[in-house]
Amino acid sequence: NDVPDEQGGEIVYPKVSDGTPVMVRPTKGLAIVHHNTDDKYQFDPTTLHAELELVGGEGDDAIKYKYVARKYIYALPQSPARRIVLPLISMVAGGTLPDAVLQLHDALLVKFGLDQGPTYFDKLMVMLPVGLLFVITTAVSYVFKGKAAGGGSGDDKKSNPSKKKPASARKRTVRAKKD
Repeated sequence: NDVPDEQGGEIVYPKVSDGTPVMVRPTKGLAIVHHNTDDKYQFDPTTLHAELELVGGEGDDAIKYKYVARKYIYALPQSPARRIVLPLISMVAGGTLPDAVLQLHDALLVKFGLDQGPTYFDKLMVMLPVGLLFVITTAVSYVFKGKAAGGGSGDDKKSNPSKKKPASARKRTVRAKKD
């Protein structure tokens, strides 16, 4: 949608090559395409950008919303952790990744660098749910085995006839001697 000049919402590129920030006013039908890496896959800092806040106008002509559609195209295929696990985690957490996940990612980048940090993060993001499922399965199995081994209700004597009855509970039969 079109946003008038005085109502904000511009996309700003602050670090362009000549030092003058570039501001692009939102206009219906406008597409902005940029590559965030150079031809050697190195990050290009001139592609850093931000969106200014809508300052709103007055009256019925005030723009309250700005509609933006984004499409990310990756040069290299994304790992299953980034395509499947992270969206599931964010869905469970209410639409955003928990801070613990972001801190783990940053810590692995600092410790192992840009080459190995993402690899270790992806492996952890796949293995943590697998480990969680293993723990849950083990706990459920333990509970059911406990019930099957006699932890449940009912008469154990009837359910397990192979157990010997104690001597005091055995019926005593008295045989009369024949003379």
